[in-house]
Amino acid sequence: MPLSNTRAYFLMTALFILATLLSSVLDHARTNFANPWLWAPTFIGVFATAVTLAMGAYSRLERADLLTYVAAMLVMMGVGLLGAVLHTTHNLGDLGTFLDERFLRGAPILAPLLFANMGLLGLIVLL
Repeated sequence: MPLSNTRAYFLMTALFILATLLSSVLDHARTNFANPWLWAPTFIGVFATAVTLAMGAYSRLERADLLTYVAAMLVMMGVGLLGAVLHTTHNLGDLGTFLDERFLRGAPILAPLLFANMGLLGLIVLL
């Protein structure tokens, strides 16, 4: 392989983050991005994808590059956890009552956690 293992891991992680981003955009596009909160995973996903691609493309990494990458992965994890909370509160509705139909057909609870998983995977790549 013409790349080092670390650079290959960065590039694979970038592809995984891109797939997560596309899934999020397609899911949120169903609502026409009516809620401003729906833009957060889009912007963070694009930023994290770009940073991770850059990490895979650079042959030599500086300290600032690593700090930017770690910050991007931590923000991805934060957005994922926040999204899970927002999806849950959306499914509970105004009265906070549990309706199983909303959880089956409404906002998917585990989908935002994919952002958190990709952020964690990105941090594992640094090991």
